Formats: sequence, C-alpha cells, structure tokens
Amino acid sequence: MSRPFLEVFPGLSLTGEETRAASLLQVDRVTIPRGSDSIRIDVASGEFIAPRLFRRLERRMAGAFGERQLQIRIYEHFHLQEDADRIVDLCWGDLKEELTGKHPMFGRILDEAKREPLKEGMLSIRLADNVFTRAYGEELGKTLEEIFHDRLGLPLQVAILYEERKQKERKPGIPERMEDREASLPAEEPWPEMEFVLNGAEEEPFAIPEAPEEAVPKAPEAPAAVVKEAPKAAPFKRRAPAAEGLLYGRDIAGDVIPLKEIIGEMPPTVVRGKLTKLETRETKSGKLMALAEMTDGTDSIGFKLFLDPEKAEPVLKELKEGACVLLKGIPAVDSYSKNNEIAFVSVKGLKIIPDFFETRMDHSAEKRVELHCHTKMSDMDGVSEVSDIIRQAYHWGHKAVAITDHGVVQSFPDAYNTWNGLYKAAKDKAKADGETPPSRDDFFKLIYGVEAYLVDDTLLPAYGDLSKTLSDSSFVVFDLETTGFSPRRNRIIEIGAVKVEQGKITGRFSEFVNPGVPIPARITELTGIRESMVESAAPIEEVLPAFLEFAEDSVLVAHNASFDTSFIKENCARLNIGYGFTHLDTLQLSRMLFPEQGKHTLDAIAKHLGVSLQHHHRAVDDAECTAEIFVKLLPMLEEKGLHSFRELNEGFSLSPLQIARLRASHAIILAKNDIGRI
Repeated sequence: MSRPFLEVFPGLSLTGEETRAASLLQVDRVTIPRGSDSIRIDVASGEFIAPRLFRRLERRMAGAFGERQLQIRIYEHFHLQEDADRIVDLCWGDLKEELTGKHPMFGRILDEAKREPLKEGMLSIRLADNVFTRAYGEELGKTLEEIFHDRLGLPLQVAILYEERKQKERKPGIPERMEDREASLPAEEPWPEMEFVLNGAEEEPFAIPEAPEEAVPKAPEAPAAVVKEAPKAAPFKRRAPAAEGLLYGRDIAGDVIPLKEIIGEMPPTVVRGKLTKLETRETKSGKLMALAEMTDGTDSIGFKLFLDPEKAEPVLKELKEGACVLLKGIPAVDSYSKNNEIAFVSVKGLKIIPDFFETRMDHSAEKRVELHCHTKMSDMDGVSEVSDIIRQAYHWGHKAVAITDHGVVQSFPDAYNTWNGLYKAAKDKAKADGETPPSRDDFFKLIYGVEAYLVDDTLLPAYGDLSKTLSDSSFVVFDLETTGFSPRRNRIIEIGAVKVEQGKITGRFSEFVNPGVPIPARITELTGIRESMVESAAPIEEVLPAFLEFAEDSVLVAHNASFDTSFIKENCARLNIGYGFTHLDTLQLSRMLFPEQGKHTLDAIAKHLGVSLQHHHRAVDDAECTAEIFVKLLPMLEEKGLHSFRELNEGFSLSPLQIARLRASHAIILAKNDIGRI
C-alpha cells in the first residue's frame, strides 16, 4: 500500500524544489531494524528526480529528529514512461554526479568516456585503455547496471569497451612524464652561462649558442659608462624548500579524502590518520624501512618509508604510535604483504598534524549508570579490555559501572585491580591537595555481574482441557505469518489452517490479512508476502471471526504453539472476543517421540518423517505440513499408551542434553554484596 511521501512525513521544513520532489514520491515501505538507529524508506516515482534532492530530503528528515542521531536512507525506484534512450539522456548528468560521490575514480573515468546510443538493450561505454580504467571499468559497469535495473526499471546491459587513444601533441622540450617534467629545466628564455648540479653530479659548464646576427635586434647606443662584469651565477640545485612541519618528502597539496574511499590503485592521494602501529627494519641495501599503519575512523591503511640511517633519527623521533599525520602518496597493491593489500607503497610527503579525533565526553547533568557491559571475555560479543571500560566510565564522571560478561566471570580480577588503582590515585591526589580522601563506599562503584543463560524447560505438549482424548477430538492445525515476533506490537498478515478428524484431513482455511501497516523488508524476504498481496485483503476484524468459526469445537494444533496462540489471544482480547481453546504443540510432541533428534524445527521433523514442505514460511503450506506430521504422530502416541491430554503431559520429560539444546534467553544478574559476587 503506497502512500504519498508528504502524507507519511508531514511537517517537514522543505524548500520549493524539495517540496515539488517530495510531492512526486509514493512511500512503498518504511523499515526500522530492531535496535538500530537507521531508517530505510523505499519510495517510487513516475518522474525522474535528481539524486541530490534525495540526499537533501534525508538531511531534512534527520534534522527533524533533533538531538537523536538517526541515519536515514531513501531508496528510490522510478517507473518512467519514456523510451530507454531518452531516460538515459535525461539521467546521465545526475548519474555521473552520483557515481563521482560513490568513488572519485568513477567521475574521472566518465569525464573522458564516450557513450554510444543504445542498441538492442545494450549501452556501450568506450574508455581510454589505461591502468585506471582497467582497474575500475568493470566495477563501474556493474554499478550502472544495478542503477538501471533496480531504480530506473531499465533491463539494460552495460558493455565497457577499451580503446587506445592518441596522446595530445606536446610542445618541443616538454617531457612526457610528470617525473621527467619536474626534472627538466625551463629553456624558453636564453640563460646566461652557468653551471648545473643535478642529483649531486657536477656537469661541465655549457653556454647557450649565440643567435644569428640578423636575428638579434640592435640596442640604441648608450652613453659611455663603466660596465662591471656580472657575477657568475651560483650552481643551480633543483630542490624545493622544505615546508614548515614537513617530516618526510615534499610539501603536501590537495584535498584530503577519507580512507574508506581508497578501494584500489589510485593516483597520488592526500589522507590523514592516527598511527596505530610502527616498526622498523633494515633493508639489504642498508636503508631503514619504517612500516606503519594508520586509521582515520573510517578505515585503516599501511604505508612504508625508506630512510637513510643518518637521517632516520629525527623522523622516527616524531613518528610514534598515537601521532596524527598528513600523508600524500600512491595507493597500490603491496606485493610484499601476505594478502596483497592496498597500501601507500610510495610516499611523496608526510607531516605531523594536531590530533583531529574528537574525544567523546559525557556532558549530561545527570550521569547514566551502565549496568550491562561486555568485555573481551564475552566470546564473539566484546572487544574492550575491562580496564578501559572502567577508566572510561570513571573519567566521564559516572558513579558506577557493571561488568556482565556472557556466562563467565574471568574479568573480575582485572576489574578489581583497575578499580583499586583508580581509588589509590584519588586518595593520593586528595592528600596532596589537602582534602579528605574518599572512602571506599563513597568512591566510584564497581558492580560485579554476569549475563546468564536461561531455558524454559517447563513447556508441555497440552494446555487447556486436559480431560480431552486424542481419539474423540477434532483438531485444527494452523499457522500464522506476522509482521514481527511481538503479539502486542506486530500484526497478523496470513492465517492458514487444516481440519483433522479421525486422523484424516477434512477441511482447509487460508486467508491473507490486511495489517494496516507496512510489511518489513525482512518479513517479505522470509515469507515472500508483499504489500501488494495483502492490500485488497480483509482486516483482522473480519478474518479472525471467520477462522474461529472454522476452528469451533476443535483443539488447536501448531508447531511452537505458544507463539501462534499468543497472537490469536492478543487479537481476541483487542476485539473483545472470547478465547477458550485447548491446544497441542507438535514441537513438544516431537521432542517426546524423537529424543535423538538434534533439531526439532518444522523442516527438520518434516524431513525425518518424509513429509513434503515446498513453501516454508507460508501459513497455508506450513499448516498443511504440520497437519501431515500430526497425523503421523497420533498412532505413535497411541502405541506409547498416551490417550488423553493429561497423559501426554504426565509422560513428557526432557533429558539434560535436550534441555541444553533449548533456545536460551538471557538474564542480567548483579551482585549486591560480596556473598553475591562469590
């Protein structure tokens, strides 16, 4: 169910151009992942809108949330009526701008690209054949195809063609390469006789040959004067003066780019970062090689410096771990690295700069107390040293912090040593300042805790009227598809059910439900149910009574029945409808009958019993499969002498291994005192 953008997001402060763009948009879906600070908005339009306007709308929306930092991303999809040639012509300029934003090299390549007219659904782009177009051409083609397919609705293929191009004619004397140009000497004007010293090697002096006599204009005669001979020019050395603060190489010019934009070989590039690692090695030639790694918060990269031993000391004195540097160099594949990583293999210039990382502080008037911290002792869930966590909370002015690792308490000794060190330092400082030292009870508190694992081993196969028997009851085996896992917050989007009487399937029920809210993208991926499939369906107010009528006087059966029945109960309460059903859970029956099974999911049990399950996670198909499983379980239960629902519960038990395999929930347990800690 699409709705106008300005209706879904009213009250935005927009310019005229932004308002016109927003008025052309229909919102297809809004997705907010649980626990995330990001919002995905899928929109559609019948007219092309420049990407820059979507980025402006994202910033406007992010600003509307005030202090809460949210990442808003609009994913646009166009349904354009014009022919493909016209659409590509219309969008090409904006596509170049967008692709340049994705990667600077895309923009440089497209500036000199030749785009040919479409031919049989193929867009051919001719590029100059060089190392950079070869490195990025295929990626550029794939990116364009994705944009054409996913956003513009054009099933175009992109062919990247490479062609040799003639180089522009150079003026006589201008060298071909940049290095040659830098090393050459200007010769446009005649120079006086002088000596040249190039690269430290002294050459023989030479003189510019005299021009033919007729080519030299005669100067007017000057009054007699004493003419002094001009002093001989000093030897010419091609070396630019070192810039202030420069540590290595030449001065650095150019725009700084984030490290995350370096994804392959590039021309000379300027970056900045903080050194995280530095080591030195001596090469076979006697030089000193410094191997360093740095980060700017977006990514990390390495670089190498080759230093003369006699000049290395002042460089390495400044170049230390934790120092921030500005660097210009050439990113390329480092063939000496283990994984052929991209690194700055040639550094043109390096200087130390002030620390540009912002130190995060807690400026709240009322400080929080974090009661759920994981350290590196929490396997796959924590990377921080417990000492760093405690010091950070203390320096932020927090009153306490709780350490709650996953199922372990190994960080307690280090935690205590860190706390004790902070306490002693605070006491020493108070004494030095002539103040009363803090007591241990009044000082920053370290709370010991653990995140424990809990499993519910109290679930039973039958709930409700336990006097019922398997042979005398009719059953309705059902399954639901929902927009999420919470009966209170989420909605039913499909109900599928199968009636079983005397061990045979006698009826079916299958209905979509219009939830009245967007279906999250992850639910569509899981179930295949799209909003277009439910927009014409009846609401739950009509579908639920029809389902209850179908299930009347029957026992409800479901796989993991507590989940499905919780949605039925919640919606019955919402609609003031009575709920008095008894239900059976095939998940618990499976655990009772097949204790050797490692998994008891619907597809695992279906495979074990040879039941077909073609469209898993569709209500009607899952209900049909569960019904066939249930029909096969009934005689097995009778053979075990389990006839009534009460006997099912009394005969149900789980082995320790089965309990260990149950899905765990987590509980935070904090120690109130030393006894609790022990």
